[in-house]
Amino acid sequence: MFLELRTDVCYNGIGDAMKILKMKKLKSGKYQIKLSNMETLTTYDDVILKYNLLFDKEITSELLKDLYAQTKYYDIYYKVVKYLSVRMRSTYEIHKYLKKYQVLKEEEYKLIRELQGKGLLNDALFAKAYASDKMHLSNFGPDKIRSDLKALHIDESFIEDALGELEQSDIEETLDKIIQKKWNTNRRYSEYQWKEKVLLELVQKGYPRSMVQEHLEHFSCDDHAMLEKEYERQKKKLGKKYQGKDLIYQIKGKLYQKGYTSEDINRVLEEDE
Repeated sequence: MFLELRTDVCYNGIGDAMKILKMKKLKSGKYQIKLSNMETLTTYDDVILKYNLLFDKEITSELLKDLYAQTKYYDIYYKVVKYLSVRMRSTYEIHKYLKKYQVLKEEEYKLIRELQGKGLLNDALFAKAYASDKMHLSNFGPDKIRSDLKALHIDESFIEDALGELEQSDIEETLDKIIQKKWNTNRRYSEYQWKEKVLLELVQKGYPRSMVQEHLEHFSCDDHAMLEKEYERQKKKLGKKYQGKDLIYQIKGKLYQKGYTSEDINRVLEEDE
């Protein structure tokens, strides 16, 4: 339903002024404004409030130009708000996002300040949320979290504050859970090779090497039993293609690759004979 306002028009003798004839709120939440020159402007309540358009206000061509500019500004502003509604973003991510809209630098920084002023953009809170989520949901270690936050251009002090809020006990508990899970599913690797493999994976995941090594010391296995199982598996698999000395050579090669020593391999071969 249109809101009826005054229909008399004042042109100031130069034909560049007009009045609002009608105003209608659309389903999208925007407002459609019909002017006395039959021009229609679809804009936001932010613009209406800023220019006090709810009242019988004279609209000059200069003011109309400003209204269009502000409408364009809020077109982009609400795109960013929607982008932020998916998840928290860093200021750097918003700058990158705005590049596709070719926003002038002055407008870009104005928009960033407005988002910050409304609490929609806060690098300190973003860093804390990111660190917590990545540790608990993705099992990232502190080194990777720090590296990722640096890549997002987060201030160093915010990064340290975020990492400082992570409980050391939680980090070590998460690390133990990861190692235990990998340990429970190990069926082929020797203890030495398994530990080297896990160490590399967890260092890449952001856990300090010394911390990982310390936790790996709590895990040990019966290498001989593991070797026997792997020997039988390789013998059955490679026996389809090789025989005699060639088969032994191929089996030894596979077992060496899995970290078993020559002495242990020869012992299993002797037992099989």
